[in-house]
Amino acid sequence: MNPRPDVVRAAIDWMVDLQSGVATAEQHEACRRWREASPEHALAWSRLQALGGSVQALPGVLAHATLDDGSALRRRRRDMMNRRGALGVIAMMLGAGASWWAVQPDAAWHALAADWRSGVGERRDSLLADGTRIQLNTDTAIDARYDEHQRLLILRRGEILITTAPDRQVPARPFRVRTRDGLIRALGTRFLVRQYRGDTVVAVFDGAVEVLLSQGAQPVRVDAGRQLRFDALHTGAMTAADADAIAWIDGAIVARDMRLDDFLDELGRHRAGVLRCEEAVAGRRISGAFPLADTDRALAAVARTLDLRIDMQTRWWVTVRARTVV
Repeated sequence: MNPRPDVVRAAIDWMVDLQSGVATAEQHEACRRWREASPEHALAWSRLQALGGSVQALPGVLAHATLDDGSALRRRRRDMMNRRGALGVIAMMLGAGASWWAVQPDAAWHALAADWRSGVGERRDSLLADGTRIQLNTDTAIDARYDEHQRLLILRRGEILITTAPDRQVPARPFRVRTRDGLIRALGTRFLVRQYRGDTVVAVFDGAVEVLLSQGAQPVRVDAGRQLRFDALHTGAMTAADADAIAWIDGAIVARDMRLDDFLDELGRHRAGVLRCEEAVAGRRISGAFPLADTDRALAAVARTLDLRIDMQTRWWVTVRARTVV
């Protein structure tokens, strides 16, 4: 069961209130009563609370107001209590940016309440009841719909690598993955699914899959060693599957003559905040294997290789620039 959006909104409001720094004992007690009022409230709170460590990890100016005057702090807290402010705080916790929440609120609710989630910079490995292995890359959310008729995963956002297991049930249930753009049916396989802002990519490493567009009539087969990019209406050209695309399961990004801006987009998925480069250096090329466990180390290696400068206004706002010649 996933909590309804209005329940998730209420949980976010409680979280913002209790993290304000001036919450009273009465407010804590009222929140406790709200959580205990229904299993749905408790579920929404527990899933939101799983992100709580991220609140403490934020710099003080983001985690709470640092005002000396108590009444000013209360005014700041009330300002945060409007829904857009609350969404912005939670978006920061997720490292996704408030604009994603503002533009796609329904998708945001679903992702927050998903059955399985990975945080920014986190990778997870799960084994489902039927023996299927699901590996989640950074900032990913999925739901599972298993019943007597189907085995269905819904990719809310992010990227997953799936190694399917034969279904023990007779007759066997199909294994499928749904994204915003279509439905992917596994034909005994190991495959990657990544949802981008405007489309989806599926890459097959073993077996095959069939892709049915959300607004399509005929499925498209993708065999081992091939990948397909598609949206709700169109498919792109079939291309060779990129084995480097799953280097993240080993904790690395592998770049082969990759543009710097593309590399930073990939690396930026694994760290909170903004990571960007000047337009003047965006087209420089980088190759190598870079660790995801320490993105600062990866950035330093890029800077040394390309003779660039890393400007960190804060840990959450980083710009790669050309080195100034003195």
